[in-house]
Amino acid sequence: MKNQELIKFGLISLIIDVIIIWFYVYKFEKPDPSVSIAAILIVPSLLIINLILGFILLVIKNKFSKIFFINSLLSPTIFYALWILWYNGYSSRYYIDYHFKSDNKLHELSLSKESDFFNISDISTQKNGFTTGLYSGKYDIVGDTILMIDDTIRMFIIDDKLIGFPNDFKTRFKLEEQ
Repeated sequence: MKNQELIKFGLISLIIDVIIIWFYVYKFEKPDPSVSIAAILIVPSLLIINLILGFILLVIKNKFSKIFFINSLLSPTIFYALWILWYNGYSSRYYIDYHFKSDNKLHELSLSKESDFFNISDISTQKNGFTTGLYSGKYDIVGDTILMIDDTIRMFIIDDKLIGFPNDFKTRFKLEEQ
């Protein structure tokens, strides 16, 4: 009976952990890649908090102290897994990304799903996750055409073809959605 009670409490606390962490990552925080460093602070904090609670319960001879020691390993692991899963789908949730080649260089065109912002980068020389930004500005969807306006240039996307890219105004670059 004693072990069943411990297992039941452990499962309930695990479920509560998952719900709280899921709610924090997916509903409250919704982190973007610029704050991914926060995991370095949160993961050890979860470990330390659970170890302290486990130690306090051990000192007062509470039978649930074992659960907090086990949870000190499970909670940071669950948080880290949910954090990583959030980032795996980040780009596709917030951007429509296309790739195309021009002058033997690979370019990426990103259209924001939450605003009217676009960005074109050279990703052929991508080093350490950094790309070379080429053009950025606002876009507008008019019928089946996407008009993109930079400070110096106007480009169009019609039938998955980019028209007006500055390297060659006459070429229609075939866009491949990623």
